[in-house]
Amino acid sequence: MNGEKLINNNFNNSMKVLKQRILLLFSLLLLNCTYKQKESTTTKSDSSSNEVTKSVLTEDKRSTDGLQNFAKKELELNELHIKKDTLEIVSDAGFLFYPFGEFKTLGSLNQALRIFKDSLEIDTSDASSPNKLYRMTYKNSFLKFFYDDEKKTYEIVSGQIHDHEVILVKNIRIGITKSDFINIFFNRVSPEKLKGIKIIKMVSALEGIFDYYYFDNDILTSIKLDTDYLFDKN
Repeated sequence: MNGEKLINNNFNNSMKVLKQRILLLFSLLLLNCTYKQKESTTTKSDSSSNEVTKSVLTEDKRSTDGLQNFAKKELELNELHIKKDTLEIVSDAGFLFYPFGEFKTLGSLNQALRIFKDSLEIDTSDASSPNKLYRMTYKNSFLKFFYDDEKKTYEIVSGQIHDHEVILVKNIRIGITKSDFINIFFNRVSPEKLKGIKIIKMVSALEGIFDYYYFDNDILTSIKLDTDYLFDKN
């Protein structure tokens, strides 16, 4: 009888040891799986981060190597950026101040823009010193000028151009291709480097002047001229 109890006790002890070993083995397997899963997640995260970095570097390279090295001297390029579908060019060039030429008299302005009909407006945004603005219209386009007493010239205030008869300096006009436009300012630029660009923004590095050229299917369809003047821009 005692022998039987001894056998049973030994058996029970063996089963306990076996269960403990099985439990320990299961725990080790579970820990190993958890570690591998974390390692996989970390690898994916690092890979994703690398892809973002690579994308940024690619865009950077596209900006500088793709166009900046081909800028013509007269562009007086200051900075160049590509942001999504917009190519932004910051320039010191004087033609940004005078997109139709420099005019000292109202007569010379009207002569250069003779297809436009001009009208005088009084801007009262500054009640203490109302200013004369010259608004010129042609079909779907308009321009606004302000006579600067210090510079003794007519300065552009704003404008919207939609008609191909309106010609800016450097023979820029509605209807030209994106390649023709960019080749005015850059040498031998491949159309492939302009792929995806729908807006070309030209900014004066000297004063608050912003010109926007909008392209549809690589054709210039409209132009917006803007400045930091606080006059009525419409």
